[in-house]
Amino acid sequence: MKLMNPIRKFGEKIRLIRIDPQPGSNTSPSEPTKSITLEELTHTLDEARKKENSPIVSATAKEFAQIFEMMKLATYKHGWNVEKLGVLQQTQKDLEDMKNAIGEILRANDVPAEDIIRDARDRMQALDAFELEIKKKLEALRAVRQKEVEGYELEIQYCKEHVRHLKLMQSEDEAALEEWKKKKTEKVKEIQRLVSLIP
Repeated sequence: MKLMNPIRKFGEKIRLIRIDPQPGSNTSPSEPTKSITLEELTHTLDEARKKENSPIVSATAKEFAQIFEMMKLATYKHGWNVEKLGVLQQTQKDLEDMKNAIGEILRANDVPAEDIIRDARDRMQALDAFELEIKKKLEALRAVRQKEVEGYELEIQYCKEHVRHLKLMQSEDEAALEEWKKKKTEKVKEIQRLVSLIP
């Protein structure tokens, strides 16, 4: 079965394509595919991560579910999607048995295979679009973080030089004190000699 081309347009906003049902299909999306700004999606996830101090992305089922929910994928009146097949595959070990079981269940529920394939395509496109946005954000963060790193490295270098200077000053002052003590001893002896000359 021929699938449509991948995401047609990337820009400030991305719209996941809605495909009209095939002729003769008795199902159709219950609501049109909506668009969401990827910046809004990543910003929402970023805010949640800031509270947890976690990485920019995490490969968890919860995060994938958030992406699909916020991208407003098309839903179907029969309520089936590719995610539901994941539950079915757990009941069968043999590949052919699994295919037969899934085919029977879809037919029994009057679910066209085309709808499941469209849903799978939309989910993959949503993940691809999200990945591209994360890459863009990461590149921007790389520049910001590199600048911050360079600033800290300069501060570290300054601190090292300052520590070296302070140690040098301490060493020089201690040496000066020792020299002064020698001169003091000579001065005391001279004073004592002068005092001894008093009749």
